[in-house]
Amino acid sequence: MFSRQSKNKDLDTKANSNEKNKNQVLKTIVNVLKNIIFGTKNKTINFFNNIKNKVLKSKPKNKDGVEIIDADTLLRKAKKDQKDKLKMTTGKNPRWLVPTMCGLMLIGLIWIVVFYLTVSDTSLGLPIPIGNWNLLIGLVLVMAGFSLTTKWK
Repeated sequence: MFSRQSKNKDLDTKANSNEKNKNQVLKTIVNVLKNIIFGTKNKTINFFNNIKNKVLKSKPKNKDGVEIIDADTLLRKAKKDQKDKLKMTTGKNPRWLVPTMCGLMLIGLIWIVVFYLTVSDTSLGLPIPIGNWNLLIGLVLVMAGFSLTTKWK
């Protein structure tokens, strides 16, 4: 007995909502016709544009109010994600990257080798007469070159 009453209430609420929707549609049609008859074309055009925008922007939702995503939308999103990933991985290097990277590593290596070869002969003053700090300078140059390798695609 209780279930019949609840079913009847559900049917009544659905019927009422359908009637309200019909009444709203009829009111809008009457308003549009009034606007057309009395010559307010701009309002009519704006009205239709607003309805079109609302319909295009609205997405179907399930009973819980969560948007329903169709297969076409999922495929479009997946293809777009693939293209974005492909663009990120197949980017080109700047023209200055590889020469600068190799140059810094080679200059750092040469700096260290020259320091070790001339450490006993201080009269030459190569590379710079600052002692063991020359090792740090060479290592910094080599590390700067290696840090540029992370940007190499």
